Amino acid sequence: MEESDKIPYLSLNMLGEYSEATKARKRSIIRNQKKPKKFIFARYASAKSAIKSFFAQDEFEPLCVKAKINELAKKVCSTDFQVNDRNCQIQALESFLTTNLDSSLQKFTFERFRSKQKSIFIHGLTIGISPDLVIRGEINGQKIVGAIKLHFSKSGVFKGSAGRVAATGLYRFMNDIVATESEVVIPSLCIVLDVFEQKTYQAPENIDFYMKKFINACDEIMDIWDDVA
Repeated sequence: MEESDKIPYLSLNMLGEYSEATKARKRSIIRNQKKPKKFIFARYASAKSAIKSFFAQDEFEPLCVKAKINELAKKVCSTDFQVNDRNCQIQALESFLTTNLDSSLQKFTFERFRSKQKSIFIHGLTIGISPDLVIRGEINGQKIVGAIKLHFSKSGVFKGSAGRVAATGLYRFMNDIVATESEVVIPSLCIVLDVFEQKTYQAPENIDFYMKKFINACDEIMDIWDDVA
């Protein structure tokens, strides 16, 4: 596929970063998306799986995460790349274990996201959402739903309102794609979890303001997409 034929696409977390990035960084994000590396390795797969298992339990029990750390520590690596990947995953899990999670989340159930539809389409831009976990439960008899999206990056730190913008995109996806007619999407349960920064970002109650920022970022990307080489 020629570069000009590439469909405008950005992941949710990258869109969040884009919303608060400098002009130069914004162009870099688009350039990297249009000209991705030929070899793409699924980073943090083991760490992501362990964190999902943590939330899927009836109680937030860290044993599964600690077990994965021990397993990774014993892994024999034959290349520098494998050593770095192993060490980064261990660091991610150790960081997660010291993240201050809201204890009230334990009253909800967590399911691994399994839907075939993993993106939304806004004004010509496809945004890859792919929540890691779906949150379900009841509040005062009302069925509610939310989600968690994990963010693994040592360099792509969310600045300003970037995390909330990403969480707002997650809310949009849950509202448009996942929630049933009997379910209400709760903004505070649409959470982007920055593993290395040990921070959680929730979609805000003033969702309209941040939805406008989310859509404006999409529009801006479409405006400059063809100009970025």
